[in-house]
Amino acid sequence: MRDDVMKKSVAARDELFDVISFQPGKSYKLAQAIKSVDAHPALKNMMGRLFKYYGIAIEDAGREKYALLTEYVTDNGFPLPRNERPVITYDRATALAREDVEFVTIDHPMVMGALDLMLSSDRGASSFAVWKDPTAREILLETVFVVECVAPAKLCADRFLPSSAVRCVVGHKGHGRNATPEFPVELLRKQCVNGEGKLLKALCKSYSAVIARMFEASAIHTRENADPQINSAIETMRAVYDAEIGRLDLLQRLKGLSIKNEIEELTRDKKDLEKYLAASVIRLDSVRLIYHGPDNVF
Repeated sequence: MRDDVMKKSVAARDELFDVISFQPGKSYKLAQAIKSVDAHPALKNMMGRLFKYYGIAIEDAGREKYALLTEYVTDNGFPLPRNERPVITYDRATALAREDVEFVTIDHPMVMGALDLMLSSDRGASSFAVWKDPTAREILLETVFVVECVAPAKLCADRFLPSSAVRCVVGHKGHGRNATPEFPVELLRKQCVNGEGKLLKALCKSYSAVIARMFEASAIHTRENADPQINSAIETMRAVYDAEIGRLDLLQRLKGLSIKNEIEELTRDKKDLEKYLAASVIRLDSVRLIYHGPDNVF
């Protein structure tokens, strides 16, 4: 049976197509890009932190292999492999040599599921940090809003406007002006340390009204930044649908095809998508209050 299937498969091959479809230059670049991604430590580091956060211990299981100890996992929603004691690897050669080892890549179901689990929870969504600086005395509010279009799944709105994060930093001085360019992520990561609850309570007590206005200003700035992105998505969607509708209309006129229903459906989808994209929302995803100043302010 197997031999018959193989013979039919070989006989059905289009050798000319095989020759034409192989492009060594593009294939080499693609292979190198895959190797570069495989070699990057970001995935291994990220999964290490996620495993630790969810109570999953990692045990060395030999060269480039790691056993996951799942007895004390803190969330049953964590998408573990089906094996009772899974062994994973981030190395492609190891995975090819061992079928019993789970090859973990950035698009592995466990990775995608773990990220979804973390991002959909409210854990780590708010924090307080201190930037010790005797020459300054200000409060910063760093927010991350997510721009998203809520539309029926059949419209596939994320083709034109995938959910994307918009970061904004405002200070309590200057009437909540947008100070994001002055405080890039790298700078705050380098300068900030975790703040104490005592200082946070003092700040909230003294500046509660100011912080509330900073929230409002942050939402306004984010919406202003998101609007061009939304408008661009609408224009792209219109161009795509207009081209497809025009193509079908031309086929209908030249070839006499009966595709009126298809054209009407595309026209309806275009109208619906325009409505849903225009109504896209910004959703607060995370927030960090930062005290920037000397130690002894309170």
